Amino acid sequence: FLHDLDARPDARGAGIGQALLDAAIAWAREAGLPRLELWAVAGRPRVAGWYRRNGFATSYECLSLPLG
Repeated sequence: FLHDLDARPDARGAGIGQALLDAAIAWAREAGLPRLELWAVAGRPRVAGWYRRNGFATSYECLSLPLG
């Protein structure tokens, strides 16, 4: 499971996120994992599109109920 992949706003667009994602995918493959999963925050289609361009696909939907 990939959790919290982010770059500082002033560093975005420099390829840091792509390098981190590429490293995570390579590590998962080398470890023999059957898949790599992540959560993309709803309402950020640009981010979700980036993951899709890197081969990720929607496999299920997670619904949340704020309690406070």
